[in-house]
This record gives sequence, C-alpha cells and structure tokens, in this order.
Amino acid sequence: MVGNLDLPQIAEGQDDKEITINLATLKVDLSLTDFIDLDLASGNHTITTTEWYENILFRATNATVVGRTVTVQQLKRMILLESDAANTENVDFVVGSGTITLNPGDAVMAYADGTVNGLSQIGSAGTAGIYDFPMYYNGVPGDAEVIMKVVCVRAFTLPSGLTLSQGYATTVSTGAVSFNIEKNGSNIGSIDFAAATAVATFTFTGDVSFAAGDRLEVIAPATADATLAAISMTLAGTR
Repeated sequence: MVGNLDLPQIAEGQDDKEITINLATLKVDLSLTDFIDLDLASGNHTITTTEWYENILFRATNATVVGRTVTVQQLKRMILLESDAANTENVDFVVGSGTITLNPGDAVMAYADGTVNGLSQIGSAGTAGIYDFPMYYNGVPGDAEVIMKVVCVRAFTLPSGLTLSQGYATTVSTGAVSFNIEKNGSNIGSIDFAAATAVATFTFTGDVSFAAGDRLEVIAPATADATLAAISMTLAGTR
C-alpha cells in the first residue's frame, strides 16, 4: 500500500494482477464519491484512516453540545466538510492548530496538506458569515425597560467580548449606565456607558450560542439614567 490513499500496488511477477487493480480502482472511486456521517452525540470524533481513504465528504451530525470537534488525518487530501443542518451547535474540524469552524447547515471544500497544522478552507461556508442585531431607542429608557427583544430564527453565536459590536448615545448620561443583555431571561453580559461618554463598551465573557426560538433581550437598568437618550447599538454575531 502506498500514497496518500494507501492504494495497493502490483508486485513484480504477481499472479492475479486484476485483484490488485480492481481493489485500487475501487478505493479511488470511494475517495472521490462516497460520504460518511460522523455522529457527535456522545463526544468528539477522530476520522480513522479507513474513513479518510474511503470518503470525500465528512458530515458532522448530532452536534448539540458546545465544543464538539472532528479531527482529520494528517495526510494530503482534497475533502468536503459539512455540518448537518439539524445540528444546534458549531463544529470544529481540526488537525493540530489548523481549524475550520462550521455552523449548522454549512459545507466547505478544504485541503489537508499532510503537515501537523495543515488544514485550510477553500471558498466560503455558504450560510456562514455575519449575523448582526441593530437597534435604536429614541428617547430616555424607563426603569428596567426592554429596549430590544428578538426571537431568533436560526442558530448563531455572540463572541467573547462582543468583538466588533458598537453602541452610541446621542445624549450622554450623568452617571455610569449599564444595560443587561439576556438570553431567555438570564443575564449573559452588559452594554456599558461611562458617565458623560457617548460610546459604549461591552462586558461579555465567553462565546454564547443561540438556537432557533431563543430570545435575545437588552434591558435598561432598574433605575434608569434621566438623561441618556437616543441610543443606537449593534450586536455583532456570527453563523
């Protein structure tokens, strides 16, 4: 067996050469046409050498727990990677530090170059990309007033620190003001305005994933500031 597909070779003087040739062509056919579902319900999955040689499409299924991974082989291959649309969490396909993250329903072409960290994506991930939530409140919010409420229609993630998110108040506050960010009624972070400051900062530790049907809310302080007004915010998420 030789090469990146571990193909059998005809030995010098070998009898029944057709057996070796037929096996080799079958393995080539499988490597170009077949697929495998990788069930992540119980944990992560490492693609075996047999799975690697005999499939071109690797589909992660039953990813309902945050942090599931699929480890690919450190062998040269052009491959297709997919996260099943029924998944509720993202899936990382990895080799060493090489990582391709797919959201539910995403599929990409990728290349494993045979090196320790050699996994690269070719092209976009289809439905993956930005998934932002803009809002504007004209006026001064009341005590504990809900100034944004969204019922999510698909899975997405708000990143640690709310990277790229923005907040701005046309009329600044007299004191520090903090708006709660909630997922399904539980606090997950805050949008913060310092006294006499128009630009917001964000407190948000760790990635937070949302599924279809989850609720995202922004709520004013229990005792609202009397002057902070004309507030615009955009929470930057990803799919």
